[in-house]
Amino acid sequence: MSNDSTLTAQCPKCESVFRVLPQHLEAAKGWMQCGVCGNVFHTQPAPETKPETVPKAIPPAEPNEQTASPDTVTPPASVPEESLSPETVSASRPESMEAASPADNADTDETNPPTLAGLAQRMAENKPSIPIGPKLESIILVDPDIPADDLGPMPTFEHAEETPTPDIQKPAVKPATATSSGWIPRQELDAALPKPVKKRVWAWLLTMLLLLLFLTAQLVYFLRDDLAVNFPQLRPYLSQLCQAMDCNLTLPRDTKQVLILGSDLQTESPGNLALAITLANRAKHAMAWPVLELTLTDIKDQPVGRRVFAPSEYLPSPELESAGMQPLTEVPLMLKLQTRDIKAVGYRLQMFY
Repeated sequence: MSNDSTLTAQCPKCESVFRVLPQHLEAAKGWMQCGVCGNVFHTQPAPETKPETVPKAIPPAEPNEQTASPDTVTPPASVPEESLSPETVSASRPESMEAASPADNADTDETNPPTLAGLAQRMAENKPSIPIGPKLESIILVDPDIPADDLGPMPTFEHAEETPTPDIQKPAVKPATATSSGWIPRQELDAALPKPVKKRVWAWLLTMLLLLLFLTAQLVYFLRDDLAVNFPQLRPYLSQLCQAMDCNLTLPRDTKQVLILGSDLQTESPGNLALAITLANRAKHAMAWPVLELTLTDIKDQPVGRRVFAPSEYLPSPELESAGMQPLTEVPLMLKLQTRDIKAVGYRLQMFY
């Protein structure tokens, strides 16, 4: 059917409806090729109807001798009759429509332009019995002078294979419930979020533990003396550690904690002297034995002889030396020495480490 300046045509094979301009259809002499199924068929445009608003009646145009009947469509001489399928010569328009010549259509359009209301009523009265398929915006016009066999192969349409979408499993997320104020509680929000997968960290923990033990061993090695002083109960273990690591466990040394309480120098015989000394440990832990220095002086208090005594010289046993001076104790000592020809009147006694 026409809509102002366009006409409609329907393919008899796939029943697809197209819109076409009159000048295009006139140039092709009524031959068309369906853009959906590729069928070649002949059609005639629907006649132009007079709008009801125009009082002047237009006499119906005489049917053209060449116009095909509603039941059959006569192909032109240039198209062989065998090339048309039975579906091609089927009815292409309803019986109530009559073909109008292009001249009549031109006169009608110029004198009485159709209105929208009249066209709508005419379309309702002349509704075709053939169901109308989906409308397309374009058609393929066929030149009637070209035989149907020379039109070439009809285009084929293939559907592209759909690429299957990989099934990605998403972690199930529990929907959180909002409160009346619109806020979602933190507990529900944390529960709704997917929990991260815990990785194995035992290797890292073992490495960190080994490094911590190695650092602790280094601290114990360098601070072994202080640990033995502050933690006397650890001294036996530290001694064993030093034996394994070929190190010495020394005792603390402090001249403020170890004192000389008294001393006395006596002559036992000509050339033989005896020195009595009392040492005291004021500390609450064991202290190292000090080194003693004895200086003999003359009548003018000038030094005439000097002797240094190591702990191994004035202690009776090596075990006593390694154990050190016990805390808060006083230890009396007796030193013997020979002066020979030295004539001493006085002495000075000192201690140091």
